[in-house]
Amino acid sequence: MISLNDRQFWNENPALLLGVSFLIGSAFSLYSFPLWLAIPWLIYVLNRQRWSAASAMLLSALYSLILIGNLPHIEQPISCTAAFTPAMLQHHQSPFHRDLQMQGTLFYEGCRLPCTIYLPSKNRPTVDGDLLLTGLLTKRSSNDYVMKIEHFKPIANSFSLAELRFQTKERLRRFLFSKLSKPSATLLSSLATGEVEDRSLRYHFSRLGLQHILAISGFHFALLVSFFSALLSLFLPHRTRWLALLALTSLYFIFIGSSPAVQRAWITASLFLLAKLLSRQTSGINLLGASLLIELILNPLIASNLGFQLSFGCSLGILLLFSPIDRLLRPMFPARTLRQASFLSIPSQLIYFAGSSLRSAIAITLAVNAAILPLLLHHFGKFPYLSLLYNLFFPALISISMFLLIASLLLHLIWPSLAEIVFYTLDMWTKTLLDLTMHPPLILDYSLYLHFPMYAIPIYLLGLWLFMIRYCAAPSAPGGAVFR
Repeated sequence: MISLNDRQFWNENPALLLGVSFLIGSAFSLYSFPLWLAIPWLIYVLNRQRWSAASAMLLSALYSLILIGNLPHIEQPISCTAAFTPAMLQHHQSPFHRDLQMQGTLFYEGCRLPCTIYLPSKNRPTVDGDLLLTGLLTKRSSNDYVMKIEHFKPIANSFSLAELRFQTKERLRRFLFSKLSKPSATLLSSLATGEVEDRSLRYHFSRLGLQHILAISGFHFALLVSFFSALLSLFLPHRTRWLALLALTSLYFIFIGSSPAVQRAWITASLFLLAKLLSRQTSGINLLGASLLIELILNPLIASNLGFQLSFGCSLGILLLFSPIDRLLRPMFPARTLRQASFLSIPSQLIYFAGSSLRSAIAITLAVNAAILPLLLHHFGKFPYLSLLYNLFFPALISISMFLLIASLLLHLIWPSLAEIVFYTLDMWTKTLLDLTMHPPLILDYSLYLHFPMYAIPIYLLGLWLFMIRYCAAPSAPGGAVFR
């Protein structure tokens, strides 16, 4: 790999430049992104004669205003009647009661409002289409609204997958609880559906900085593609395999539902598989930039979502920072070619493999945290030190559970008796992992407490990424990072 300056970098990754420019333009339009930060970026792209990026930045500001409109300023709950398009229906558990949560888009006074509606488990509307709602509308945060409905009416000739998705997830959840112990079924149903109902599970994973594992993201899509790619390669030709994987990832996306992180992972995976299908060369950074641009075009408001910010931050951190950090660690964990490793004794090969895996795990952990630490400190005000330890090995261990889960579900369809053995193994393994999360080493159970101001986040991120682009080698990342 040779050093690349920023001009060469943008030549090879134009989609990322367009995506970042579109992000800054829409953020300036919708969220009062500081002018003293937006103008330097505009000067930067103009200085490098990136006219398309400058145009994207200016047009995105206008596009966001036209598409979203001026969001209504609501200080007190107001009574209104508006059309609502549901996107997701899921369980919601508070400290006091359990109900259902419906998320979607409320069309109010010419604006598209991201809205959440809480419903009782009984006597609720069937969300297989749009609804005309009457109730009290409240603004919960800058781009988050809540409506307490008093009356609802289905809108004819409309369609939504929210109800079918909810019922399918419920059937899968009941099936897992019938095959596994309650703790294992709780974790695995959360991993499979992306819906974490158990507050205790959420607490333990948050305490260790492992929340990203419970949220469906590129990590899950990468495991899905890896498993079925290996399976389908046994009996499908090359091009048919990529087409089948594209169909499978799309079905999984429909099953999970569209959240910012899931949408980014699906778009990136789909573009990657399409490139394979069409025999086109691509790069992880360019795919990430394309998915960033597509998500913002579909919904500029998504930029304020924490899942969106962490998803893209993690991915770009890996793609830009993994390679230089990995090289810095090689004096401690030397790298060898496959031919060199083949001459080692079996014990030496095992030691080398363990060291190489540890080096990659450390590099990924440091790369991710360097990119998203300001976001974590701004939104949560703390960073658990145990996160640095558990993220070295826990994602690899949880991936074994997910592989076993997919295998057991497939075997249940064709060989139920053998599937029972796999379910038992899966149960034992998953309970062991849960023990690791519930009994961490207390000597490291501390956190860094610091508030990182919002205005400093874009300065830090742009400075970090531009420094790496200009002075570090061409970025590369471990397999699957393109989905992460």
